[in-house]
Amino acid sequence: MPFSYWWIRRSMTAVALGVMAVACGEAPRSAAADVPSTDVRRLPPGRAAQIPDVMMQAADAGRAIGPDSASVRLYVVSDYQCPACRAWFEETLPALRAAYVQTGKVRLTWAHYPLRAHPHAVRAASASLCASVQGKFWEASARLFASQDQWGGLRDATVMVDSLARVPGIDAFAYHNCVDSGRMLRQVRMDIDWADTARVGAPLTVLVGARPVASPPSLARVRAAIDAALAERSR
Repeated sequence: MPFSYWWIRRSMTAVALGVMAVACGEAPRSAAADVPSTDVRRLPPGRAAQIPDVMMQAADAGRAIGPDSASVRLYVVSDYQCPACRAWFEETLPALRAAYVQTGKVRLTWAHYPLRAHPHAVRAASASLCASVQGKFWEASARLFASQDQWGGLRDATVMVDSLARVPGIDAFAYHNCVDSGRMLRQVRMDIDWADTARVGAPLTVLVGARPVASPPSLARVRAAIDAALAERSR
């Protein structure tokens, strides 16, 4: 069983113990983009299921911040073409990181739910995960969100999206090989399936444990939810 799939299965169980964040508007489950789950590695027939995909493992690890021992889990389900997701990333996330992640109280993981209505969101999600393989997920995400208005309206945003996610310090050859091969599309598909199965909603949606945070998930609302979860665990 690939590590990334195991992570998603574990996350579904951990929802009752943690916090899941996000909400850009309500959308039916069918609003998710069609993303293939093909394993593109060049392996002998029948061997793919037996050999862990170390790049997907690295991508999973790179999009999580905060200690694994944190008592509260925060999962953010996002779409790079979602304006509310951009606002949450730029305005709410920094305060939460300072107050809860950096103090060891919360472990935060970012998940993808690219909408069918956003034609470049799948490419952006894939590119961010390829950057995550090299430990640059958050830097790539910041650049993608900051330039959302520029690439979001392009007919073909492939070149711009790829260049934005290829942040300084990345091995360009390995990054482009990852993106062009579609290596991370399987992880994006798993994120979508996890969100649909757990019925967490489309981006942007926020849950604390199994309890959704009222939309919009403002800083005050998310802080209150985290504080309540922390209080429950200290009893």
